[in-house]
Amino acid sequence: MQPPEMPYPFPLIALPPGDHKDVFDNQAIEMTIAHNSFIRGVNAIYTQAKGIGEAQVKPFVFFCVCFLEMLHHHHHIEETLIFPFLETKMGANAMAHNVQQHHAFLDGLEDLEEYIKAVQAGSAAYDGAKIVEKLDSFTEQLVEHLCEEIGTLESSKIRAALTKKDLKDLEAQLVKRIIKEVSLVTTLPLGLLCHDKASAPQRVHFTGYFPSLLSHSFPALPAPVLFLAKRVFFHLHSDAWAFAPCDIHDFSLFDVQKSRLSMNRCVLDLLVDLQETREWLSGISAGTSIFGRSARLPSGKTRLRFAALSHASPFCASPRCADWQYIKAGPNALGILDFNFTSDNMPYPFPLVARPAGDWKNVFDNVAIEMSIAHNMVIRGINAIYTQAKDIPQDKVKPFVFFCIAVFDSLHHHHHMEETLTFPFLETKLGAGSMGDNKEQHKAFLGGLDELDVYLKAVKAGTARYDGAQIIAKLDTFVEALVEHLHEEIDTLESGKMRAAFTEKELKDFAAQFVNTIRRDFSLTVDGPLALALHEKASAPHFPPMPAPVLWGIHYGLYHLHSDAWAFGPCDANGVLKPNMGNVSLALS
Repeated sequence: MQPPEMPYPFPLIALPPGDHKDVFDNQAIEMTIAHNSFIRGVNAIYTQAKGIGEAQVKPFVFFCVCFLEMLHHHHHIEETLIFPFLETKMGANAMAHNVQQHHAFLDGLEDLEEYIKAVQAGSAAYDGAKIVEKLDSFTEQLVEHLCEEIGTLESSKIRAALTKKDLKDLEAQLVKRIIKEVSLVTTLPLGLLCHDKASAPQRVHFTGYFPSLLSHSFPALPAPVLFLAKRVFFHLHSDAWAFAPCDIHDFSLFDVQKSRLSMNRCVLDLLVDLQETREWLSGISAGTSIFGRSARLPSGKTRLRFAALSHASPFCASPRCADWQYIKAGPNALGILDFNFTSDNMPYPFPLVARPAGDWKNVFDNVAIEMSIAHNMVIRGINAIYTQAKDIPQDKVKPFVFFCIAVFDSLHHHHHMEETLTFPFLETKLGAGSMGDNKEQHKAFLGGLDELDVYLKAVKAGTARYDGAQIIAKLDTFVEALVEHLHEEIDTLESGKMRAAFTEKELKDFAAQFVNTIRRDFSLTVDGPLALALHEKASAPHFPPMPAPVLWGIHYGLYHLHSDAWAFGPCDANGVLKPNMGNVSLALS
């Protein structure tokens, strides 16, 4: 990669080609994002140094000190962890040129840092011209290095030397080091403030349960840590962060259902891995100036609930709050009063999959679109079962159990079709094993699904007593893994991947083969009416893709054979979503 022209303002590095979700491409992409953060910071110091008033010296110097320490730490991590690891695979001294470039600007960087810390200590007078002069002694070499280093991490070089496992091992080591060494109250907010969120590719953040929870791919931190950085830690030194190149942009971590919003209170639920969060927050202790006391964070997959209130509004605790541990942050400018952690599992209602971009009439776009529709039918069905299971009267047990069995039989068939037909077809072009992660995810929930299926069929046969609480308990053993899978699988069918690997004819031929198989297995008396009961018509009016006479016969005839069972479905026979079953409308506007 060619170095940019000098001098200030120093131009940013173009994002390398590739997909940030590809672990080989992402090494150069993520390093570019980090390096651009440093260039933005240098430009911000250059821009403002000579115009700092006396009252601004202290916070500006604090900003500069934190920035230079962040830059030092980045290169220290490279030289002590990243480069040695890469050289075990790419050859001794493969990163030597990068290390030499570090030495080229290190003296100037340390000279500037020494001066700024002297100003901070009161042993030197602030002089903005001197800061710029000292920057001039090394920034050209620094920016040249930041640009050139990207080429050493180019995707094909990484792919030729390392495996996915190698890169995941490196990432795990890197995360541990960062958790141990990065300051939550300085480096973390500053890292956010030097990063232009719009410059990084979007991805579904964390576990993929919430497709509308769009975070960007950098920095990849647990949601609670980002939340605290923006809403609490930022305000500890907000006077210093005012000099940063970016604001603390409140890119919402949450897409809150409108029905759950009010003027004074909104409750935001998010599944997070609090084991990871606990590691990030391990440095926070009781009696600090940040919190009244520390929280006892449970391990494992856990629901995190934030209660965001206006200043005038009291905290309205629900009965569930009795088991929560409170982290009191106190009122601040953003009105956050309490952060509440609970040890519940992934919270019902389970969120639906966001509709992928594109046109369903386009054969490449439609692969992911149609899969998202099918997956949302499953999620709606599960939400409906969760909503009703504990309140089924004795005279409704038989039809409700019939409905449940139909939902899970349909789910079994869906995954059987994937593993015996869809995935083998896709792997002929996408590569052997390309669907391997999807298959592994199937295994993660299959045992729990089978156990629930056995219980429901025993109730149907009269050999077991109906117990709604037992149904919920059995669902809880696998539904988290299931919903995670239903969300994450969509990305493997993304339109660009289909377009790159298949022709239009190949996809149409496969669709015809798929339809023929469905026709052979499809039950008009069960699967047909169930499809009506699980699909919100307004979200995809073209679905299900059946001939009009067949749909008419199902709707006006076959549906009524088991209408007592379909009454428990999340939609009526016309595909209209029923209220109070935990499902949000995805109706197209």
